[in-house]
Amino acid sequence: MPDIMEAIEGRRSIRKYKDQQISREALDAILRAGMLAPSASNKQPWHFIAIQDQALIAELNDAILRAMGKNSNAYVSAMAARERYAPLFHAPTVILVCGVENSSWSHCDCALAAQNMALAAYGMGIGSCMVGFALNLYGDHAGDQSALLAKLRIPQGYRMHYAFCFGYPDETPPARPRDYDKVTYIG
Repeated sequence: MPDIMEAIEGRRSIRKYKDQQISREALDAILRAGMLAPSASNKQPWHFIAIQDQALIAELNDAILRAMGKNSNAYVSAMAARERYAPLFHAPTVILVCGVENSSWSHCDCALAAQNMALAAYGMGIGSCMVGFALNLYGDHAGDQSALLAKLRIPQGYRMHYAFCFGYPDETPPARPRDYDKVTYIG
């Protein structure tokens, strides 16, 4: 297991995965890492839905792609129009990170949980990529997604914040430059 700074510096968003499923043991460790995240007032306002059913992942991917194509944001609709674009990147495992609706903090708390999951996965040699485009399923442009959302078993009172892809990397993208001048020291 790498030390924490090595994991933070080495983790990348992986968008190309090997055709190999991650084990239940690894999946449970990733989910446990998410549950150990800090949260406002220790409310733990998350619910994780782990999907390894390839047919359901494909259905979710296609629904996200269709909704993206109807989005009025030019960047989002252009991404959807790219040939062979798959918003879930053919990942063998997808975890939906859901948070309590009508909460001021669940979105932030779920992001902390997601980062814990990404770092835990990296430590096991598993790549990940957070997919914000999944939120297109909630837009007015997406049409009625109630049947799909029911299949995903998102609990009453929760809303998906992210779809998070996991699998063994089939690429090693280089680190992107960081602007370390975006820090102000006082005192």
